[in-house]
Amino acid sequence: MQNGQAKMVQVTALRKKFGHRVVLRDVNFAFSTGEVVGLVGPNGAGKTTIMKALLGLLATDAGNVRILGQPVSVNTHTVVTQQVGALIERPAIYPFLTGWQHLQLMTTSGEQMTWVVQVLQMEAYIHRPAKRYSLGMKQKLGIAMALVNRPRLVILDEPMNGLDPQSVKRLRHLIGQLAGEGITFLISSHVLSELEKIIDTVILIDQGEVLLQRTMTQLRESARQALVVRTGRRKMHGPCRCFYRQTIQ
Repeated sequence: MQNGQAKMVQVTALRKKFGHRVVLRDVNFAFSTGEVVGLVGPNGAGKTTIMKALLGLLATDAGNVRILGQPVSVNTHTVVTQQVGALIERPAIYPFLTGWQHLQLMTTSGEQMTWVVQVLQMEAYIHRPAKRYSLGMKQKLGIAMALVNRPRLVILDEPMNGLDPQSVKRLRHLIGQLAGEGITFLISSHVLSELEKIIDTVILIDQGEVLLQRTMTQLRESARQALVVRTGRRKMHGPCRCFYRQTIQ
């Protein structure tokens, strides 16, 4: 995994409300080319909203997003179309198309389609109609569609959902390999332990606020035994007001 000098993504003072509910509160973060970044927080923290804003799929109330130095919004997202691959919430799958036909919607390169099918081990079912796919098969297809063009930035929302342990291990290896080739990843999860083996940097978010952004090296150096982040706004169990606790070995 390589940390380049160029800023792949820069988010500044991003705000978003749905009705009277504030979803994003002055969100600021940036990361560089070749990094694998984990966007971590409890369900409902604002992770998916941030990712949709990065893709120009959602109008925000204030702030700005830049990818490779170019502005991204619902009106200006050419850079996203050309250089970003994404899986947000769940794969957009047409039940009567085969997996191979889905990949053909993303690229005309048979070589790239063959590559992604092989690395994700989808050969046995890639020519079946997607309506016959299991949850894990659909998830792999969504990941394949995000990766098939080898974009410069890949955004994955809870990519491990529905995958068996071997597929999770294989995906982690693939992400590490592609990051080593200079592809940047932003991966969301509500569980840091799913990501800590592959990410370079963690961005911790709760209730629309970025609580910290640190490299995994910094986390391990500053918290040899445990990292505890607390807020006064959320309860988990009884009187405990700690929304997130993660032990780092």
